[in-house]
Amino acid sequence: MSSYNSFNNNVLKDTLTISIVNSLTSILAGFVIFSAFGYMCYLQGIPVTDLAVDGPGLVFIVYPQALANMPVAQLWSVLFFLMLLCLGLDSEGGIYIFQLLDYYTAIVSLLFVSFFEVIAVCSIYGVSRLSNILEEMTGKRPNIFFRTCWLVIAPVLITGSRDSPVPNFLLQLLWKYAQALCS
Repeated sequence: MSSYNSFNNNVLKDTLTISIVNSLTSILAGFVIFSAFGYMCYLQGIPVTDLAVDGPGLVFIVYPQALANMPVAQLWSVLFFLMLLCLGLDSEGGIYIFQLLDYYTAIVSLLFVSFFEVIAVCSIYGVSRLSNILEEMTGKRPNIFFRTCWLVIAPVLITGSRDSPVPNFLLQLLWKYAQALCS
């Protein structure tokens, strides 16, 4: 977005809008997924733990069964498989690409990239330089909440996650880094 916006664009408004829409979309997707799970468990009379599958089993077994039992099932089925077609799952080797991306990019790689992006922006480029540029663009300096998030909260949350790509010795070094920045 940055290259398409004017220099004085309100990036705070854009950031908040994207964050809120992303969160609401995730909540809606959660309702859709877990209501389908609950409905299938209700129909089969089994607990959710016995139904819980992921990857292709979820896409090609559980959802089609749930869609077949909904009102206007043909419409929902056509829309669902049209969505899959648009996602490219029908291409040659698509299921293998789906599984590779699902396993490797969804967790560790995303955390790895996020961690080094935060470190690059905060440590190499610098929070004060970033704050100065944002002040020049918007007329307001980012408040202490954003600077604290950039310096401390984001690296701690990324490195403290269960699937963190960062080794323990580096975690200790990062904690010392965060303490030095806060003192």
